[in-house]
Amino acid sequence: MSRNPYLPGLKGAFGFLCLIGLSAAQDKSKITVKRYFPGNLREPLGVKVVDGEVYVVVKFALLRFTDADKDGIAEDTVKIVDFPHELEPEETGNRYSLDLKYRAGFFYVALPTETRAAGFPGYPVMHGRGTVAKIDPVKKTIEYVATGLRTPDGLGWGPDSALFVTDNQGAWLPSSKLIHVVKNRFFGLQPVEAGDPSLVEYPPAVWMPHGEASSSPTQPMLLDKGRFAGQFLVGDNVLGVVNRVSLEQVAGEFQSALYHFTGGLTCGTHRLLQNASGDVYFGGLGSPTNTWNVKDHYYGMQVARFNGKATFEVRDILSRADGFTLRFTAPAGPSALEAANYRIRQWRYVPTKDYGGPKVDNVSLTVGAITLDATRTLAHIAVTGMKAGSVVDFQFHKDLSSQDAVPLWTGEARYTLNHISAETAPFPTGLRDAGTLYGTQGIRIAGARGRMSLMLPQGSFSDPELFRLDGSTAARLRVDAARPLSLAIPALGPEVYLASLRKTGGGFLRQRVLIP
Repeated sequence: MSRNPYLPGLKGAFGFLCLIGLSAAQDKSKITVKRYFPGNLREPLGVKVVDGEVYVVVKFALLRFTDADKDGIAEDTVKIVDFPHELEPEETGNRYSLDLKYRAGFFYVALPTETRAAGFPGYPVMHGRGTVAKIDPVKKTIEYVATGLRTPDGLGWGPDSALFVTDNQGAWLPSSKLIHVVKNRFFGLQPVEAGDPSLVEYPPAVWMPHGEASSSPTQPMLLDKGRFAGQFLVGDNVLGVVNRVSLEQVAGEFQSALYHFTGGLTCGTHRLLQNASGDVYFGGLGSPTNTWNVKDHYYGMQVARFNGKATFEVRDILSRADGFTLRFTAPAGPSALEAANYRIRQWRYVPTKDYGGPKVDNVSLTVGAITLDATRTLAHIAVTGMKAGSVVDFQFHKDLSSQDAVPLWTGEARYTLNHISAETAPFPTGLRDAGTLYGTQGIRIAGARGRMSLMLPQGSFSDPELFRLDGSTAARLRVDAARPLSLAIPALGPEVYLASLRKTGGGFLRQRVLIP
């Protein structure tokens, strides 16, 4: 096979850059595919359009494509930066550059650790590999923001512009993870085989139990529409499933609950995208020569659309000093008060140089008193024996159902309990943040029943809205920068809503609120 003109000295399969025209009428015959660039690319695994320019991450470089005559076909490329790599041996694994995100003038790329036989790292780990890299496209410089990653196959922007990345199980990673990327933090994969005791490992926002909930997690995508707005969907390259993650902040750090969202996909879900209508597209990618495929399918695209049917689910799990508070998507039935319908265990993971790792200190927890709030959408469960630094596994009995006798859509959840909350109130009360799902983010809430005021932080904002959990708009108001934003809501409540403000410079401020 011919060699790639952009990365000389490397052999292997080529990739292409295409424009895909999708059919809103779900008519496959109307989907169009057009080559945007006539040349071949070496494993293009991230693309981003910024100010009309197309940027693509290939195996070891970030490229910019130019379409000077605006005919929909790029004529040339400009290399922005090279990524660190070893040209030999060619059989080295994980030799990719994964995903591409952009914000505030910088690109972000995930750079896996290059592996040798059986997926173990090539020690010592090369500087710059196993990182999240921040790229200045003007100065053409690279800064390595976070280290200690193995196969970080997907980046995603979370609440308040927080950056998240997944990582795959392997050496020093007893199971897969979703990680909140913070500058200068180390996340587990040691640079030398014996380990470096001077490195302090930070825990993930959520552990993803290998072989149960996930096998090879990919991109985390934050939903901005629908009943799960403000939560992540996370793909998987092997199991043909998509998981959901709800976030909260405890002791100033993200920790999360993991739920099954959907399954039965015909290809490993590598990239996700939500359109303006709320549809979610799943882009499939894999390989016929390894386990990165689903039933021998290793490419394709599928779309999920809301069918109008309501499901009964655990929407959020919140840590409390004496247990947990579960938020349901609909009022719960009497079965929610029965302790026999909740089986709860906890375990922890211990990283070693071995590939993967077992559940350690795997024990059952005692379920105590269960109470429901007035809306029956919040259930507080007293739990004895919780330990910080554990994964708490919830198995729900099939008899657990809504007030209308609708059974739970998924019967399990896993909560990563990095810290036990100091919050003693079982339920959120009054007009305040409903469970501190991901911090106040500068939005202050005050008022009484029938009227509320949103006090904005410093900065420029637009498009204030209040959303119901089904994604519909409850109220909309113009911003008056000279005084607090007052929103009259005499017909609303009691319910949990999502207050949303668009930042002028890009992104959103969002906070869930409970109207009593």
